[in-house]
Amino acid sequence: MNNGQKHILSKAERKKYLREVNVDPKVLRRIKQPERQQFQVDYTVYHPNFFGKLANTFAGFSAQNIEHYFPAFSKNLTQQLRMADVKMLSQTYMNMMVFALLITFLISAMTTILIGRYLQLTTMAISLLALLMGLGITLVGGVIFAVYPSTVVGRRSHQIKNDLPFAIIHMSTIAGSGAEPMAMFKLLLNANEYKGLESDVKRIVNYVNLFGYDLSTALKTVANTTPSKQWKEVLTGITTTVESGGSLKSYLKSMAEDTMNSYKLERKKYVETLATYSDIYTAVLIAAPLLFIVTLAIINILGGTIGGFSVNTLAKAGTYIVIPFLNVVFILFLNMINPEK
Repeated sequence: MNNGQKHILSKAERKKYLREVNVDPKVLRRIKQPERQQFQVDYTVYHPNFFGKLANTFAGFSAQNIEHYFPAFSKNLTQQLRMADVKMLSQTYMNMMVFALLITFLISAMTTILIGRYLQLTTMAISLLALLMGLGITLVGGVIFAVYPSTVVGRRSHQIKNDLPFAIIHMSTIAGSGAEPMAMFKLLLNANEYKGLESDVKRIVNYVNLFGYDLSTALKTVANTTPSKQWKEVLTGITTTVESGGSLKSYLKSMAEDTMNSYKLERKKYVETLATYSDIYTAVLIAAPLLFIVTLAIINILGGTIGGFSVNTLAKAGTYIVIPFLNVVFILFLNMINPEK
């Protein structure tokens, strides 16, 4: 390159140069050029879905009316959506709710009308059934829309509760290495092991790197919308420690010990509870059915019925219906009290 201009070698000059530096052209051709490092997008820009666009177009007035006539419901729903980390504006969610309920009412009413005509019911009966069916199904749909965010909040809270002890230990280790607080959250996010905390940690990193927040403001913002009180306490404690210039290593170490002790105690309590329920299971679903079968066998030998039912009918009902049903109920109950769920 001379005077900032490139000099392109001719074919003959290239061969001569390769002979001088003793490089085989075949070897040179086999050398692969390093691949360009692709730009990795760490954060996702969320776009409205098709149904959300449709609802905003045809029911765009709904959110304003709900906020005007039901301010308490609107405020609570907005807070629940933020805590649930639903990637949607609260106004769009309310528009979707109204639009979906209108469609549900029309479909259920039209279906009832078609069924009524097929059954050759009177016009008055068809109209009344269509109205009742439409309102009933619409009411159920409205309850589902209203309860859904709180359901997601509860599920997120449980996930955070299960991941928090191990995440704090991880954070304590990083802080002990002398890394800055922001690097601690980046490493926690890159670990990809704490699904419950992933959304909140990503928001912290996102606020700092993309929106220019300082770390304290980002932590306070996320702490106000997280569904877990323990995680909120940890974020608030980190904020106070950073602002006061305290030892983040000491704070996270103490929090790691406290949360892990609570985690162990909760698991120990769950195991002891399972031992109690195992005794109940043995008495109700093992000993009681055996006693029931023995009693039925004695009655069958003596002859007669119980409540008008034959012994054979009662035995089949208990064997194929009652006992399996109670076992399913017991399994569901154990699943509900499981701290991992």
